[in-house]
Amino acid sequence: MKNADLDSPESIAANLDSIFAGKYSKLNIYPTSHVRVLRHFFRNSWCPAISRTRGHGDKDRGPKRYGDPVTDPIVGTDDGLSAILPQDNMIPDSEGLDEDDFYPSQSFVMANADMSEKRDRTALLDVAINFNPMVKHRTEIDVTSRVRRSHNIGMQNTQLLMPAELYLLAKKLLVYGRRGSTRETAIILWTMLILSKSVSEVKNLCVFRDLSSKKQGIYIDPSGNGWWCFPLSHSTGPRLNQIGLRKTVEDVFTACPNFLVKLITIHMGARLVGNLIEDVDVEKIESKLAQKLAKISDNSGGGRLSLKRLTNFVCNYINSTNVIDPIYIDFSYAVNMYTTRVARSYSSVRDQKRCEQLLHFWNDVEKGISVYSGNSLTVSLFELRYWQQDEQYLGSTFTPTQATIQQLIIHLSLQTKALFPTPQHRLEDILAYHNAFVAYTAWMLLFGTGYRAAWNPLPTLALFLPSFNLMGISDKDDSDFTHSRIVAIPSVLTAQLVEYRRHLGCLRGLLRLLMPQLCSELDNIIDVDRQVLSYDNLQASAWYTKIRNSRSQHGPFFFFQKQKSGIVTRSLSPSQLISVLKEKNSIPANAGRHWLKSSLLDQGVDPELINFQMGHWQAGEVPIGNYSALSHIEAINELVPILDKLFREVGWQPLKSVLS
Repeated sequence: MKNADLDSPESIAANLDSIFAGKYSKLNIYPTSHVRVLRHFFRNSWCPAISRTRGHGDKDRGPKRYGDPVTDPIVGTDDGLSAILPQDNMIPDSEGLDEDDFYPSQSFVMANADMSEKRDRTALLDVAINFNPMVKHRTEIDVTSRVRRSHNIGMQNTQLLMPAELYLLAKKLLVYGRRGSTRETAIILWTMLILSKSVSEVKNLCVFRDLSSKKQGIYIDPSGNGWWCFPLSHSTGPRLNQIGLRKTVEDVFTACPNFLVKLITIHMGARLVGNLIEDVDVEKIESKLAQKLAKISDNSGGGRLSLKRLTNFVCNYINSTNVIDPIYIDFSYAVNMYTTRVARSYSSVRDQKRCEQLLHFWNDVEKGISVYSGNSLTVSLFELRYWQQDEQYLGSTFTPTQATIQQLIIHLSLQTKALFPTPQHRLEDILAYHNAFVAYTAWMLLFGTGYRAAWNPLPTLALFLPSFNLMGISDKDDSDFTHSRIVAIPSVLTAQLVEYRRHLGCLRGLLRLLMPQLCSELDNIIDVDRQVLSYDNLQASAWYTKIRNSRSQHGPFFFFQKQKSGIVTRSLSPSQLISVLKEKNSIPANAGRHWLKSSLLDQGVDPELINFQMGHWQAGEVPIGNYSALSHIEAINELVPILDKLFREVGWQPLKSVLS
């Protein structure tokens, strides 16, 4: 590859092309990035880079790569514990599967750490290594127990403001509101209590009167009513070719109590718009407020009021009572709790339902104050007013409408019936009918269980227990099965899966001579119960790790495909599920999960049961752990009638296989 000094650019470029052709690989000369640049230079070719999507065949998905982790405080702890969460990927999934929900959250906890500022990468870390294994073990147990206590706080928890303390605080703030010198203090503390905001967050709120220039804060309409306004962000949006999904609004307006609106308008005076707080020194404001709260506590002789207890009151109250789902607070006031981090993407709620839930929450708080203190508040902390009388939805942009689901069911059932095999049972007819029958059953499974849009759903029938209407699934998991869960399944789906098992048994009988290898695999799928009963823990773990969400080994759900080499079987994938739909029913493969989460919210199901069904739990929350007090059978028995009702409303029906 020796060139003369006067070689032409074309000849140099040709030699560089030889490197890319592998001509000089024996001399250990390979096409590096700078060689590629030189080739473009000598050819005087500077075309834009071409982005190519390379397939990976049937290989299983590898682990995700995340950027710097982010932390969210674990509400309910008194020593600053934070959950370490993976940072979002730059490219969200287009099928309605939230990035945070594709793989398990890192279940790591950081204790007593300040994450307000980004660490300088060149700075040395202050590392303390404890070589005593007993001390390390004791520390791990201590941190774990504190995390679990934060998820199981009771009404007597010291981090929760007691009803008597709330009554004392409210009474004092009403006095502060009557004085010009302390009115701003009352406004800040009321706002922190109602909105679950810190002082720095309250400082960023604005007052505006023109809807054409919306800002985060409070909008005062021409009638003098106040509305909290917060934007509702989405991790991803639906594609343009997806129709039949609920239309959602981007800004959430929530009624502000009249007494607080009056305080704000009086305090601002001639200043009609602008920041809610004029003082920009956050530390100075915090110091002043801490002194006020300490003085109130000292004069009462009760518990110690603090800014942290004030800010976290709503979250702690919901955790201790489950009076409403925390997603309503998240949507209303942009309180991004780590407990709603994933659930936020799957929840679609009616705006009127959201307001009614907020009223229910504050009525419960005021009732507790009245019962424990013997006196009721003279002001209302929430007033039921709707921003729009028309039906509006907030949240998930992937939730299908009721009509869309009904059309989907009709289309899938008619498509299956149209492909009934002829009496002669031609091979092509049998395979086409099987594919349609799989599509109908798989879509029903996704809607009935809240299954994520994963490859090879229902990898085994061994974990399907029809007598109990339950199923064990692992659609988002790690090597330790930390997110394996038990789900309730509606009666219609139970009947359909029983019929599908019978369908597979008849299919292997028809194809035994034509496809003996496939029928051998079907034997293992259908008769799996007798096999797994002989496994020990290690064998069962290795077996399930191999088959779950596998792209190379199909489970009960598989499609037949024609290729040049003949007929092959493929594991069921999200894209294949979408391909069987007509364009007018082109919903994302994860639409069933969005619909189920939103429907359970609309039915007013207990938040703990919703998280149990959807698998939306965080570090320290394991409903199927040995230490969990949740009764799985009772949870299933409570969920099944609700799921049956939801299935009746949209029209799912068991479909009998012609082959059986």
